[in-house]
Amino acid sequence: MPIHTLFAESHAVTHVGCRRDRNEDRWLARDDLGLWAVADGMGGLMDGDAAAQAVIDGLAVVPAGLNHEAMVQAIIAAMAATSVAIARRAAAAGGLSGTTLAALLWCDSRASLIWCGDSRIYRWRGGRLETLSRDHNEAQWQVEVGMISAEAAQNHPGRHLLWRAIGLPGRDDIDVAAADVRAGDRFLICSDGLNGELSDADIGQILHGPRVAACNQLLLRTLDAGGRDNVSFVLVDFVAT
Repeated sequence: MPIHTLFAESHAVTHVGCRRDRNEDRWLARDDLGLWAVADGMGGLMDGDAAAQAVIDGLAVVPAGLNHEAMVQAIIAAMAATSVAIARRAAAAGGLSGTTLAALLWCDSRASLIWCGDSRIYRWRGGRLETLSRDHNEAQWQVEVGMISAEAAQNHPGRHLLWRAIGLPGRDDIDVAAADVRAGDRFLICSDGLNGELSDADIGQILHGPRVAACNQLLLRTLDAGGRDNVSFVLVDFVAT
């Protein structure tokens, strides 16, 4: 039986939305490095766009040629340094600043999910959409302790109360988890401007289409639903050679 190698192809989209004056989301799509990410600057705090850009800049300088574990550790170290830099810059200006991070790493035929905050990582496989990350916010905590249902969390005010973010000292811990990857899998990395407007069922239905067409449809449906926030996402397809 032939042994197949997986390779990844991606497409990224970002939009200011229908109600915001500026886009505080940023994204990274490095098919060559096997690293894809979305950062969502926190609304209500200062310079969210600069914080999100700092995260993407920090990821962009992670060196190539490392093995999987070294790559994960390099990303964690880069984000720790970025968090300190964001906090110091904000403190010097008399305020706070922060951003989420959601990233997918594919290296040495292994995948890791890396995230902080409420930007999400989904896997679409065989027509089924699964949330692989766990939101670091009040609404998710209430779901986990049984106070509200997962459905209620979709529109719960606690989903805007982040428990973790890059740039907030003492609240910038990063979660890392391994992910199984098979040929035909599709990963969606997104800011909450997407899942805040569309249900998981809606997202999963749209993901049946070709990659670029699916991205265009996700954006159009998000804007049609109100586009209350910036929306950014990276769609990554794994194909066997």
